[in-house]
Amino acid sequence: MASVNLRTLHVITEPYPDAEGHLLIARDALEAGARLIQFRSKNESPAERLSLARKLRAMTRECKAILMVNDFPELAKKVDANGVHVGKNDVPVEVARKIFGKEKIVGSSANTVEEALDAVKNGADYVGFGPVFQTFSKPDAASPRGIDAVRKVRRAFDSARISVPVIAVGGINEKNALQVMEAGADGLAVVSAVSRSKNRKKTVKTLLSFI
Repeated sequence: MASVNLRTLHVITEPYPDAEGHLLIARDALEAGARLIQFRSKNESPAERLSLARKLRAMTRECKAILMVNDFPELAKKVDANGVHVGKNDVPVEVARKIFGKEKIVGSSANTVEEALDAVKNGADYVGFGPVFQTFSKPDAASPRGIDAVRKVRRAFDSARISVPVIAVGGINEKNALQVMEAGADGLAVVSAVSRSKNRKKTVKTLLSFI
């Protein structure tokens, strides 16, 4: 994997208020200084998903930012994204790596300490751990894990001398982000905190200041 900064703010896009929202959210985030965009497309058709991914890749290239594609390693490969993020119910990390390439970033979701350790063992370049708090941007999300769970993952990784970043996700916003970082997260992943913000750029700058 190329040397990139994953210990940062991961801005995850959503189709809010419609599919064009993916692009608008990414644009605002990039203009505010974010340098990692995750394209999470659940409802778009394959053709629309490809079109959006290509536009996002052009935007991130222009800003020298990272583009991660969630769930679809073949799509990530097609648009030459920097990486792919896979959930527990998606293709396994090792399969995504085989499809996408050894030099690319592969992130993995985890809900427990054991799953986080397994993700590292399977070759994940970072672990998206959560949901830390209640989240409404992902209907099938597990129950909130809480701040103490972030501390437990941090201790487990430190004890095993694991340097893979822990990116906290789930219900994180300007009010609780600092608390999450102080618990041991290496970075933050957000959806609605940015996408539904009345001032996206200000929100992005505030969240970046905590990391």
